[in-house]
Amino acid sequence: MLARFRHTSFALLGAAVLASSACVADKDALTGPGPDPNAPTYANVQASLQQACASCHAAGSGRGYLVSMDSATLVASGFVNPTTPNLSLIITKARGVSHGGGNVTSFSATDSARFVAWAGGLGGGPGADATDVSVAVAYDAGTVAFRFTWKSQEKTLPAGRANVGQRYPMSFHDLLRASSGTFARFASSERLQEDRVSFMIQQASGPAGGFGNSGCYIACHSTTGVGDEDHRLLTTATLDHWHWRGGRSGPMGYAEDAAVNQVTRIRDASSAAASRWIRAGGDRFRESQGPLAGTGIDAANGKPRFVFNRGKAMPGGYTIPRYFIATTTGATMTDPFTQIPAIRDLSVNRSLVVAYQDLTFDAVDKMNGLDVGYLVFVANGVVAHLPAHLRDTTTADHIAWRNYWATHSGVAVDAAAAALTKITEIDAEWTAAEQNAMIARSVGFIYDSDQHDVTSVASYDDATSEWRVTLYRQLYSSSVNDADLSGLPSGLTYEMGFAMHDVGGGAVTHDISMPYTVGTAATVDIRAVPVGNVRTVDWSAVTPLHTNWIRSDYKVTLDWLLSPAHQGSVGVNAMRCQSCHIAGGSGRVLNP
Repeated sequence: MLARFRHTSFALLGAAVLASSACVADKDALTGPGPDPNAPTYANVQASLQQACASCHAAGSGRGYLVSMDSATLVASGFVNPTTPNLSLIITKARGVSHGGGNVTSFSATDSARFVAWAGGLGGGPGADATDVSVAVAYDAGTVAFRFTWKSQEKTLPAGRANVGQRYPMSFHDLLRASSGTFARFASSERLQEDRVSFMIQQASGPAGGFGNSGCYIACHSTTGVGDEDHRLLTTATLDHWHWRGGRSGPMGYAEDAAVNQVTRIRDASSAAASRWIRAGGDRFRESQGPLAGTGIDAANGKPRFVFNRGKAMPGGYTIPRYFIATTTGATMTDPFTQIPAIRDLSVNRSLVVAYQDLTFDAVDKMNGLDVGYLVFVANGVVAHLPAHLRDTTTADHIAWRNYWATHSGVAVDAAAAALTKITEIDAEWTAAEQNAMIARSVGFIYDSDQHDVTSVASYDDATSEWRVTLYRQLYSSSVNDADLSGLPSGLTYEMGFAMHDVGGGAVTHDISMPYTVGTAATVDIRAVPVGNVRTVDWSAVTPLHTNWIRSDYKVTLDWLLSPAHQGSVGVNAMRCQSCHIAGGSGRVLNP
């Protein structure tokens, strides 16, 4: 996976490096040394670093570390490890052979001790945790479960908006709002993006050569090095990819079952005919909707095709309060940058319209959508606003569509007045919100297909700012793109790498992991534990792997790792990343 990482600096692989700026509000940061030159204040630390490092690391030098950094920037940079300060990169690099400036003897033992004392005073604040993520695996007679727990990070995007700097579970994605008389996406610089976690997996020494040693990097490439990054393999192999999305799959209780091949990322095929509400065929796990046009009803033109089915009682005692996205109080959401961060309870789907569900496949009712296009058809009989394959009222597709919505909307095919009433209500809700009401661009579909092999359960602990996401799948899947995990009980070992989006950005703004092994042997990184039922397992009894996300300024691709710019290029695919980039102060960072 492409590694364009958050924060504004390098990071030591395998070491805890992040601390919040609130922990480092050192009032001496911008003043001269204090009366005691050995006191563990940042002013004294900065003075010794200035003396030892300014010749190479002055402002404008282009180096990752700059002596001009204030205390908050230095800590956020990743050169400071508040949990184990003697392993901070600022020390190990200056003492290590990998340092271009050699052993910096002018940074004395006294300087080091002062630095360690200062950095150690930062540990224990928010963000100074020993690990960033934990992964636990359990399996029963037929199902395997992967549980990811990580500390939510402060959002950094969209830049300048009110949500930036807050920690919260982002369960919304790519909203539509009124723009020039119709519904359209937010500008790219203002789009809100969901939190995500995903992983790739295969049997050890599987067909995707190098995955066990280089992890997700083998699927990350760039032709020019600028702006054309893509996920693909260099062989004809296929890597299984489980992708949980906080706003597009999580609200339905699923994760997208996908894969990566030699061309790009791919989705598992549909194995059964599902709805054809948007496209003529090949329906997917989710689809993008657009605004209606040519309805013959002014109140419907420009409105989104799908909204929530206001008034429907959902399982768990939740009644849908609005046609558009609602706040925790049930009001129409009009300012997502201030109102979304307040939503911490994920037991209710407030974000994603589910436009189709086969209840014989998934018996828990998650169908919360309403097709405004159906209401228009019932109200005046026109079909010009519908996709081309639904316009012929005699076809099987059209008949199946209208019968479905007659049942799920509560508006019969011949109830023109009732349909018009609902359209008027939708318009009134939009108008009352001063045309600032919103809906998600994606709509979800639930039906029997390979894309729905992976189910999920997610929660967010507001007290600790922690995500807990558990993904489930049968040990054996007949899909040609799915890793066969039925060898876990018999002792087979598997290779995996995982990634996380958590700062409000999409595309390549994600952190990734080292490559790890999964199995039951004592030598693996993540021990899979046999249990009676993975759905009811006590996760506190399953020992997880505790590790860290890899963070960097750079978009590190396999192309770069194999280039002369990478000192370890000769070892790529021949030995694990951990052979060089290890916890304990190797001094090596991800970047050149």
